[in-house]
Amino acid sequence: MSTTTVSPADSGAATSRLSPAVRTRLTVAGACYAVLLLFGAALAVVRVLVPEWSWAADLGVAAAVAAPVALALIYDRLSALKTPWFEIALTAVTVEVEGGFSRALEEQSLSTSASGNPALKKAVETLLAPTAPKLVRINLRNTPYWWSTRVFLLAALTEDYTAVKRLVFVEGGAAQQYVGIATPSAVRAVFAARFPDYEPAYSSAKKRGAGAGEYEVGMVVAAWQSTLWEATMGEKTPSCPSDLEEHEEALKQFVTSAELLDWLTGRLDTSYVNWDGWLEDPRLRARILSQHAAYVALVQDGRLDRVVSRDALALAVGRSAVGVPSNEQTGH
Repeated sequence: MSTTTVSPADSGAATSRLSPAVRTRLTVAGACYAVLLLFGAALAVVRVLVPEWSWAADLGVAAAVAAPVALALIYDRLSALKTPWFEIALTAVTVEVEGGFSRALEEQSLSTSASGNPALKKAVETLLAPTAPKLVRINLRNTPYWWSTRVFLLAALTEDYTAVKRLVFVEGGAAQQYVGIATPSAVRAVFAARFPDYEPAYSSAKKRGAGAGEYEVGMVVAAWQSTLWEATMGEKTPSCPSDLEEHEEALKQFVTSAELLDWLTGRLDTSYVNWDGWLEDPRLRARILSQHAAYVALVQDGRLDRVVSRDALALAVGRSAVGVPSNEQTGH
């Protein structure tokens, strides 16, 4: 019978293949068992040295011995660290990423009426609200899916009509694999330079929607295919909506992560912070604050989990350091 020997190097390689979350949980489990062993050893020693003590007293002494070690092991993992002088909750500076606006502009037949796209109307209302999200997510999906015409339209609309600060690109559908973050103005400018007909068509669509109040964005979207036809064909819009859709499809290029990284070179922020799911880890806060980007992506095993405002976190740290109550802290 033959035997197989696993070298320490092979064992280490196998361990390194575990995800960060799994490795962290194994470490935490090991720490917990260590605390239990210390507690048991302390209890046994007390029972031997002072046998006349009650079990309640023995348990109290053993707990007093083990408690400092337990606290030291879990200090960095506390869900919130609160003292009368210092309190920082990372959840307070996590920025909502809205996805409804992009879904309403995916490559589907655009409505020819301002009120004919309920999903778009709802998304616009969300982005115009006083507490509107500052980030919009665009999911590039698994296969070539998004049209260049719609990415441009989305960037232009968010820049002109909303307070959206960044477009967050992911791919892989439900997998939400992180690609990068860019400003709407950067995406718009790059696409306008690459596709010269897009900006004139958008300007014409804006003129048609001007003065329509709450329906203005819907009017611009409804006019998009018509003005795109006129900008590229130089003739009157055909009466058949399918002709307009086919024309836009003929003009488009698919936007995948590869194209995005190529076209937006120097304009797409692909940096991120890897984390293991422990949101209030002080070391995580330090890594976020060391980033240069205003909005920092937290990625777990390649998946975008959330985006944090670095500036809001820095403000929260500063306020906590000088004793400003937590209820006066605000996110951006």
